[in-house]
Amino acid sequence: MEYAAAALLGTVALAGCGTVNNALSEKTTETEYFRVYNIPTSAGPTLIAKAAANGIGKDVEGMQEAYPINTSGVVPAKPGYMHLVDPFAGSPMGAFAASAGSVGMKLANCPGAAWTARANKVVDGDDRQSFDLCLFPYQGGYQLDIYGDLVTESGGVNLSLLIARSVVNRALGSPKAFMDKAFADTLDSIHAALPSADITFVRGEPAPGPLPWISHTVLAE
Repeated sequence: MEYAAAALLGTVALAGCGTVNNALSEKTTETEYFRVYNIPTSAGPTLIAKAAANGIGKDVEGMQEAYPINTSGVVPAKPGYMHLVDPFAGSPMGAFAASAGSVGMKLANCPGAAWTARANKVVDGDDRQSFDLCLFPYQGGYQLDIYGDLVTESGGVNLSLLIARSVVNRALGSPKAFMDKAFADTLDSIHAALPSADITFVRGEPAPGPLPWISHTVLAE
């Protein structure tokens, strides 16, 4: 730990005043993720939901799940999709939350979903990751929508916190690598439960790499 502190101070000292000022500036960065996957299968929703929960459960601290009931008894020809709703839209609070430098407050609303879940993780008390998952049935199988939100903190004058972030990133991978791992673990778990299902990426951003059982390069090493 002492060596890491000395190295960090030495690097900053050699880099010049501009780098010092930049390093001492506290920054908050928020990045959104959105992925949609098609899962053609005749399996029931509970099997897929449990597999998805087990997969992302490897990478989060807490998760809340729900299994809404379809009272109509009708399976739609096409899957539904996730709506991201700002509960404070049109209000002064909503305008403040969505001001420059923030994506604002967004809640996932998934009408017609057979399973919904929200999971989250906090690293080092400052980096925050959250995920919303919605599983939509349709006559050919299911569609899984996943929304991710990553908030990272960097810079500042708290040397012990800077070192802690560096140690965590070395041990667990960067926050962005962690997000990719959470997505990959979720899909890997579904694939393991349904090896014959031809799961495909439909749309989303940032664009993901190959599906994890095709190429494990998307996983944090």
